[in-house]
Order: sequence, then C-alpha cells, then structure tokens
Amino acid sequence: MLRSSCFMVRFSTQEETSPSHSVRAQSVRLGNITNAQSDYFFRAYALEPDNPMINLLIALSYVQHAVKRQADNRHHHVMQGFAFLSRYYDIRSASGDACGQQEAEYNIARAYHLLGLTHSAITYYKRCLDLSDAAQGDQMQKGTDDFSREAAVALQGLWATAGDHEKARRLTRAWLII
Repeated sequence: MLRSSCFMVRFSTQEETSPSHSVRAQSVRLGNITNAQSDYFFRAYALEPDNPMINLLIALSYVQHAVKRQADNRHHHVMQGFAFLSRYYDIRSASGDACGQQEAEYNIARAYHLLGLTHSAITYYKRCLDLSDAAQGDQMQKGTDDFSREAAVALQGLWATAGDHEKARRLTRAWLII
C-alpha cells in the first residue's frame, strides 16, 4: 500500500494531463471517496471533454454511486451518469468504427443492466450482437476486442432468469459454443 501511495504522490506532482487525473481518480475510487474522485475526473474532463474514456468513467462513477445505499439523491446520480454515458455513446458512434460502436452498445447495456432495467439492456445487448460481424473485421485490423460473447452471456442470463430457457439455449448454441 505504501509503495503505491508513493507512486501516486510522484505521479501527482507531474504536469496536469487527463491521464494523470484519470489515474488519480481511479485510485481514489478504490477508497470509495466519491467527492475527491469526482474532482479528478472533472479536471480530466476539463482538459479533454471529447475523450470517450473520461466520459465513460464519469458516467460509471455516477451510476455506481446511485446503486449504493449511501446515495442521497439516486435519481440525480442516475440522470448525471446517463448524461455522460450518452455523450460517451455519441463520441464512440461518431468515430464510424464498428468496434467502437459495439463497445458503446455493450457499455450502455451494462449500465441499464446494473440498474435493473433489463428491458432496455436487452435492446442494447442485441445491437451489440448485430454488430459482431463488422466488429470482427475491424478487430483483425486493429487488434481490438469483440464484445459479442460478453453480450451473449449477459443475454443468456437475463433470459434464463426470466424463464425463457429455450431462447437462452438457442442463444448459447448460436454465440457461445465453439
């Protein structure tokens, strides 16, 4: 622990860059200090407002805080989180990259799934699966990830939990069996 805090002190004395603020925010996040985490994320956001990763991290920070029992105004945190998630989605979608689009669909689905809004999550998980062929073509060129299996596992769990075992079996055969 001491070793990592020494690294953070050295790292924090460097110049102000969005990666340094993001790393500091993530380290503070591990300690569950929401206000300090927000400060660092918003410093990074001020430096690079069109960085999709920063927007995603801020969105997840708000949404994850909303599901905690200590959250004083959950609706506010959910709305703030989805505002940044929407900005993240727009930035990733504007890139024209199939892998980026698929990643955005998956992350939106995960946020809805985290909040228990499974009907909305299913829509985005299906979009993620629909983009699989295009994303695999881009993946070969850029070495990025394909999120179709993660989306398929999540959908399988949702449908099995809802009692639609046949749909879950078909999805498993189509996407998860090699």
